[in-house]
Amino acid sequence: MKNTGGLPASPCCFPDRGMLSLLVTIGRPHFVFAGFFLFLLGALFALCTGIPFNPGRFLWGYALMACAHMSVSYTNEYYDRHADDPDARSPVSGGSGILPVRPELAGHVRRLAVLLSVASFLLAAGFVLSFSWTPLLIPFVLAGLFLS
Repeated sequence: MKNTGGLPASPCCFPDRGMLSLLVTIGRPHFVFAGFFLFLLGALFALCTGIPFNPGRFLWGYALMACAHMSVSYTNEYYDRHADDPDARSPVSGGSGILPVRPELAGHVRRLAVLLSVASFLLAAGFVLSFSWTPLLIPFVLAGLFLS
């Protein structure tokens, strides 16, 4: 079994990895963590242009972005599960490699994708109402969710 990415050929080869651990791994949290720094960069840019920093708005916005980001990860993992080859993946492509080996998790992954999509929509609506933000945020979030 050839593995070009230096990752384990089967992430499920460890018997002590429970379902919750696998579901978290499928969400690829390292990308969400990296997204935090990009979100922070945007906040710093706004601060440099004279927009006052609002911690509540920052945290709410990041929660929205994180839910949408994880929704995309779970959606991608679910719909690519038949095409992803766990032996030919890298740290940034080919998915987590878990669903091809553990297909019984597919239903949970699909439900998480839907739940996170709904959460990001609700967070967007709440953001608009709480911070008197432009309502154009909602179709922007919906477009991103549907395109994922």
